[in-house]
Formats: sequence, C-alpha cells, structure tokens
Amino acid sequence: MLLKKLFRADDNGLSDSDIVNNAMAFIIAGSDTTANTMTYLTWAVCKHPEIRDALVEELRSLSEEFSEQDLRSLPRLNNVVKETLRLYCAAPSALPRIVPAEGAVFSGHRLPGGTTVSTQAYTLHRNADIFPDPETFEPSRWTAPTKDMKDAYMPFGGGSR
Repeated sequence: MLLKKLFRADDNGLSDSDIVNNAMAFIIAGSDTTANTMTYLTWAVCKHPEIRDALVEELRSLSEEFSEQDLRSLPRLNNVVKETLRLYCAAPSALPRIVPAEGAVFSGHRLPGGTTVSTQAYTLHRNADIFPDPETFEPSRWTAPTKDMKDAYMPFGGGSR
C-alpha cells in the first residue's frame, strides 16, 4: 500500500494516518513477530531438557563456517521451529482474504465473489483431529507430518499478501 501511494502521490502526499499505520505494520511484522517467536522457542526448549539436549547435540554437528543451507538440513532444529510456530504462531489473529470476483466453492459451499473470508491459525493448530495432543510441545510430530498437518499449518497465514 505504501509504495502504491508513493507512486501515485499527488500534492497531498501521505496522510499522518497512512504513515502511522505503515510504520506500525513494519515494526510489528518486521521485528515483533521474530522476537516473540524466539522467546517462545527458547522457553519451550528450556522447559523440555530432552528436546534441548537433542537440539544442542545436533547443533554441535555444524562446522564453525555453517551456511543457511546447513541449518535447513538439521531436522531437529527445523522441527523445533515448526512446532514453536504451531503452538505460538507469529500471526495468531484472523487474516481476512477476499474471494475472487468469479466466486469459489469451499467444502461444498458456494462463496460469492467479493466475500471476505477468514480463519486463524490458533484454532487450526490446536485441532486434535489434525494434531494429536495439540497442547503438547512435540517437535517430533514434524518428522513425518500428515497431509492434513501440512495443509493446516499456517503460522504466517495463507494466500497472497
């Protein structure tokens, strides 16, 4: 939105409200979510010594000059991150989306074009039919995730931005 306004700027420029809203979005999306996620990850790992010990062992296998790709290849680390984001997701509130103009069918229900639809990850991530024992921090559940788990996992929401 900000860039669109800047490219179409006229003599009025951006309103104070536009500036404040965009600044808040940048601050929250750019740093607050990361800080909260890292806080929850640290807390969850420290609360489960067996998970912490296994994670430390895996991290010790890295060379001193590790790369991003090296980190992506660590299954325990990635499972811990996924499980942290499942239980304490960065964007737990509703993320509305607009149905395309031509409409859509969802679970046998016709949704007219222009309709606002929304879901939020908090409830999906705690659905016991998808995530057994959903309130338990269990990173190993991501070792062999089901299709339903993959489909329901949306810590940053889904769809276009």
